[in-house]
Parts: sequence; C-alpha cells; structure tokens
Amino acid sequence: MDMSVIEDRKARARSWFERLRDDICVAFEKLEDDAPTSLYSGDAARFERTSWDRTDHTGQPGGGGVMSVMRGRLFEKVGVHCSTVHGEFAPEFRAQIPGAAEDPHFWASGNQPVGSGNVKTYPSARLNIGKTVTSLTKLLGNWSTGTSAGTYDFAFDCWIPSEVMVWTQWSGQKPNGSLYQSNVSIGGVTYNAYHGSYWSFLRTSQSSSGSADPCGSPSSPSRRRRRSPSRSRSAARR
Repeated sequence: MDMSVIEDRKARARSWFERLRDDICVAFEKLEDDAPTSLYSGDAARFERTSWDRTDHTGQPGGGGVMSVMRGRLFEKVGVHCSTVHGEFAPEFRAQIPGAAEDPHFWASGNQPVGSGNVKTYPSARLNIGKTVTSLTKLLGNWSTGTSAGTYDFAFDCWIPSEVMVWTQWSGQKPNGSLYQSNVSIGGVTYNAYHGSYWSFLRTSQSSSGSADPCGSPSSPSRRRRRSPSRSRSAARR
C-alpha cells in the first residue's frame, strides 16, 4: 500500500479519537453542570488536561498523549485519556505478537474513559488521628462485600503521601495507565502489583470479607474464587 495512504489514514484516525475525546468530556461536564445542588454542593468542575510524551525502548521519541481529568462535585474523579504512540516492540515481546519478529514497528491511536463504569463513586470514611503512619502499631479496617454491578469493587485507599490502593475484590481489570511490576506476597496474601501515577495491589484471590491492617497483615476468613463484579456494602476506608 502507498505510504501516503497509510499516513492519511493515521491522521484521520488520530483526529477522530481526539474529537471523540472532546465529545465525551463535554458530556461529562454537562452531567456535572446538571447535578442537583441539593445533593451535590459546590461549583461544577471542568476537565484539566496534561500532555505527556513517550520514549521508545530504543531511546527515540515514541509519541504521547493528553490526560483529561476532572475532579468535581458529581464525579469524584473521572478521566478521558487520548494517545497516539509509535516505535518498536521490545525484543522480549516480539515473539508474542504475530509478525513482530520480522517487523517490530507499530503505531496506535485511541482514547479511554477512566473510572468505575466511567463514574467513580464509593462511600468513604475519614478519621484524622493526628499521628504519623510510622508511629502507629495498628490501624484495622474491616470489609464485607456482595455481588452487584461494578468495575473495581472494594479497595483500601492510602495517601502516604502519594496514593496506594489495595484491592481486596475486583473484576479482573488492571488499573488504568499502570504497568504490571511483580507478584508479591504480603501477610500471606498474594497480590499483583501495578504502578502508574500511583501503586495498586490487586489481590489474586477474591475476598468477600475480612480485615486489613496497613501496619500489620491483612487477613480474610472468607474468599470468593469467581471474578464477578461486586461493590462494597460497607464504607471504604481511605
């Protein structure tokens, strides 16, 4: 195929995804505007955009994208990310992708709304105890979950000072924008560790109830093996 045709299709695809990103952001902002003030106080939020660049494993520029994030009164946090990247597949991945061994070059463009079902909402409980994490000997939290609709289901959120999330029950998705780091064992429980803008630890076996102590070891007397969507019946501790 003529290269000019390929380049034209790339440009059209990138433009289409960027327009779609803009349309999704407008729709989210309208929901933010229309949320009743009797239930959601404060001013309606708007998306903030941050550009990022990617370096290919060869050291050459590899494209990039724009992160669009809104933190508002209806949406605690919602994002619509758009990117166009290119380069070469790393040698260790080429054998896993048909044709990459002969030609490792790639190009990709797309966007991705981010959130639990695009809307991240969950009950939360906060308690300011006025102590540093290192001075604590115990900080116990309990959970009890049930099957229902949801994407990510139950997690402990910690800011120490950056965000760390421990997922005790989830539906199989990896955290958006995060890369798998390793398989780790903490307190006798195995987690898949991901890292992007924050650390996420996803439990490899589902847990319907139990307790977790960030200063000690998590435990769970009851486990659910199947990866069915669920959401918490109790307040998530942050």
